Amino acid sequence: EYNGILPDGAAYLGHGVPIPEVQYHLPAAAFNDMTWYNYDSKNAMIITWSFGVQREILPGHILSVTYAGSAGQHLLARNNPNSMYNPTPEFIDELAANGFSTASVPGWVRYAMVQNSQFYIPYVTYIDNYAHSNYNGMQVSFNRRFQNGLQAMFNYTWSKAFDNASETIYNRGGSAISMSNPFEPGWDRGYSGYDVRHNFNCNVIYELPFGPGKWLGGDSSGWMARLIEGWQVNAIVYANSGYPLDFRVARDTLGTGQTSTTRGCARPWLASNVVTTGPYAGGSGQVVGPTAANFRFSTADINLYTPTGDYYRGFFRGPGYFDVDFSIFKNVSLPWFGGEKSQLQLRAEAFNLFNHSNYTMGGRDLRYADMGVTYYTNANRQIQLALKFIF
Repeated sequence: EYNGILPDGAAYLGHGVPIPEVQYHLPAAAFNDMTWYNYDSKNAMIITWSFGVQREILPGHILSVTYAGSAGQHLLARNNPNSMYNPTPEFIDELAANGFSTASVPGWVRYAMVQNSQFYIPYVTYIDNYAHSNYNGMQVSFNRRFQNGLQAMFNYTWSKAFDNASETIYNRGGSAISMSNPFEPGWDRGYSGYDVRHNFNCNVIYELPFGPGKWLGGDSSGWMARLIEGWQVNAIVYANSGYPLDFRVARDTLGTGQTSTTRGCARPWLASNVVTTGPYAGGSGQVVGPTAANFRFSTADINLYTPTGDYYRGFFRGPGYFDVDFSIFKNVSLPWFGGEKSQLQLRAEAFNLFNHSNYTMGGRDLRYADMGVTYYTNANRQIQLALKFIF
């Protein structure tokens, strides 16, 4: 009679690695969570390619356009190899015929059908290199070399990155650290957790044309020349679109034992792709992403017969980011103290100059009323004054 423990060699991990033989009277240390690595794993491989053109459109003004791509093979991914096999239609019908719910796999059924019940607890993590990725992007840059007191650089990247496993340790944008379905790596394919569609940054340095020999005050001298010369302004602008979001239904429809909203196997159905942001009516937060109204995830929608919906990683995005840092310097020459190149620099710097609210990621738990709501922002405007001696 089947007792939930398969004979040694009867059950295998995804790549033919046998489940350890059943042992009795295990030492206490054996009851901790375990992580297994494939001893015959392949080396991860990244293939990159690019093609670019560069043109000097004016003296000292260079425009570059580049296409860059890459493909990753044999990348690390993790799952629980001691999972029951995905429920078959016959299995689900038997559950229903015996009066059991078909909304999710009952815990006692999962315990009886794991490949080796001795390793039901502790939790087993298996890390192998069967993940893959690809990236394609356009990179545009414009560079003005320093001349006539002005230097500037502008960069813009439009890109897409896909994979079926972005993380093995940390969650990024809701990208789970383990695969949802240990028997189907393609189940999780979508936009990478680090995929940012639009990315822009620029920096400008401008020495103001004030002082002797300059456009304004060119014939000044004495204290007036010292007052108006040596001014410099600097700016850095950074902006990007949001990171991909992933959403899970807290329901075990595959028998993986995972029912959390970050590792669960089921994704919801998309009910609406319209996201309305703004103040949260139920409190002091800010709606920055999709809410539960954007999805269908009831037991009638997600169950053993329909184990997952049509939502895929990255269909929705988190809030973007925009920041302007600005500074103004005043350089005062001190040739009589420390040498000819010695100078005193007075600095006034403002970070997040316009005090733009860069919201953190909103909640992603479909069960909570404040899903899609955040109560936090990144750093507000900061202003600092400094004095620097250069010699």
